[in-house]
Amino acid sequence: MSRTVTFDRGTELNIAPTVLLPFAFILLQILHTIFQDISDKTMELINNLKSLSDSGTDGAGKVSIEALRERKMPPATESFLFNLATAEGLAQV
Repeated sequence: MSRTVTFDRGTELNIAPTVLLPFAFILLQILHTIFQDISDKTMELINNLKSLSDSGTDGAGKVSIEALRERKMPPATESFLFNLATAEGLAQV
């Protein structure tokens, strides 16, 4: 038994299930790797952002817009990092 796959231009291709299952498994492995890489990079970015934080009166480090401006970053990077700090609850407003 095979499956018929139809492409955008109407081309049809018959694929046996024994071919689809390994392909699906490989695709899931690739997606897992991509999501893991994104998660790792996000944690790295948040940890770097925490290193820019100032110790507040309550001891909790908060990132201020002034601390980012002192680094003389491009405006888009500064804005991105401050928005990320806000989303993560690390921004001093």
